[in-house]
Amino acid sequence: MAYSNDIAFWYTPEQGDILLPAEGRTLSVSDIELSREDRTTSGRLVRDVISVKKRITLSYSLLSRTNFAIFKYAYDATQVHIKIYQYSTLGTTTPAPDDLYDEYIVVLRPLEYTREYIYGNEQYYSGVSVEMNEV
Repeated sequence: MAYSNDIAFWYTPEQGDILLPAEGRTLSVSDIELSREDRTTSGRLVRDVISVKKRITLSYSLLSRTNFAIFKYAYDATQVHIKIYQYSTLGTTTPAPDDLYDEYIVVLRPLEYTREYIYGNEQYYSGVSVEMNEV
C-alpha cells in the first residue's frame, strides 16, 4: 500500500509496486519540449512542437547499496513504469487511494553519484542523482 508522497517503480502487474526509498530524497518534475526549428530563406524562424514529455529527477543525499541496486536494475530494463503518488495525508498513516497518482513510462539515464562509503558491513553512495525521461 502506498502512502503520501511515495514513489514506486513497477515492471509487470504481477510483480507489483517497488516503493523507492524516501529518506533524503528530493523530487523534480519538469517538461521537455521535443520540437523542430529551422529558418526560412527570409530568415523567419519556423518551429514545430512535436511533443511535450516529462523529465523526472530523484536526488538522494545518501543511499544504501541495496537501494542503489533498485535503480541499477531499472536502468538495465528497457523501460519502467513510475508512479508518483499525489495524495496528501498530512503526516498520518492513511493509505493513499490507488487512483491518486501520476504514472509515466520512463527510461533511466546513467546513474550519477559522488562517492562510495563503507560503514561497518554496509556500503553507501552519496550524491545520487537518477534522471528519467518519459517515453
